[in-house]
Amino acid sequence: QLPISDQAVQGRGNAYRFFQHENGAETMLAGSLLLKEYVSQGDFNYADAALVLNYRRPVSADKNSLINLGGNARYIYFGGQPLGHFVTASAGLSKKIGLCEIGGRLDFERRTYVAANYFDATIPWAGLTYGCQSDKFVYGLGLRYGYDKPDSLRPGGDTTRLEGNAFVRGMFNSNLAYSILIYAAEY
Repeated sequence: QLPISDQAVQGRGNAYRFFQHENGAETMLAGSLLLKEYVSQGDFNYADAALVLNYRRPVSADKNSLINLGGNARYIYFGGQPLGHFVTASAGLSKKIGLCEIGGRLDFERRTYVAANYFDATIPWAGLTYGCQSDKFVYGLGLRYGYDKPDSLRPGGDTTRLEGNAFVRGMFNSNLAYSILIYAAEY
């Protein structure tokens, strides 16, 4: 087994659209696509496509308390073949406090792998988020805990996972933005 050098071209695209509704509700539709193509090692070509739909609305007359519902689907291809697909549904509550928002949510994730069914799993997640925005940037923190229960026997069996992240997004000018994400996970 000797390493083989190769060149690759990678591209990523993201698109999103927000919809405002009369009752103070918001809907967000987003999509992303990542493609990585190798010149001579096509067995390692990679594609990752995702679609996200989120809906938020005030819980009552208090416009600062929100119910958040969402779902997403993600499909991954490796070497030109389907590798797996992940589907997640989520529900949560959040509270706006000035320019900040704090919230909690529950996610139910289903992971299905085409050729390696022993990796198939159902993962319930519980998460907390905190984020703020100013006229110059947005920043926040997130923490979530998941219980990874495989559908069949697999090495390692049931596992837990703790994830944390911190992010900052802002604009250098009207045409150029920046984003910094720090992510950590423990299995």
